[in-house]
Amino acid sequence: MAAFQECISLTSITISDNVITIENQAFVKCSKLASVTFEGNIDSENFSPDNSFPGDLRTKYLTAGVGTYTKKSGKWTKS
Repeated sequence: MAAFQECISLTSITISDNVITIENQAFVKCSKLASVTFEGNIDSENFSPDNSFPGDLRTKYLTAGVGTYTKKSGKWTKS
């Protein structure tokens, strides 16, 4: 839980295909996080809905799947 919470210097991260769970508030208040790459699939029941990532990234990932997501103007898009 809260693994990277308030890590304000974190700008990008790659989530390996070995990761199967993302817990509550893992990346909450990571205000500079602007690029996230998911190398594998995480089922919705293993991807906490409780502010795991800032904004709508969790929803975007669960819809669009593996890939790199970048944040521009407060919204996440798959690159």
